Amino acid sequence: MKVNKAKIIDLMCEKNLTQAQLGSGCGVRICTITAILRGQREPTIKTINKIAMCLECSPSELVEL
Repeated sequence: MKVNKAKIIDLMCEKNLTQAQLGSGCGVRICTITAILRGQREPTIKTINKIAMCLECSPSELVEL
């Protein structure tokens, strides 16, 4: 599943969240967040759901079709 990295970054900026704060807030390790944003790892559906909950958006907003 391809994630929309730009959308995650935009939402993080809107909420003034760092990668560490995002990871801590949604229970995902910072190295996983970093790898996703660098395009080194594709997230699982479970991880996408956690990130979406933390960013207060729907998981479908974070996925590229």
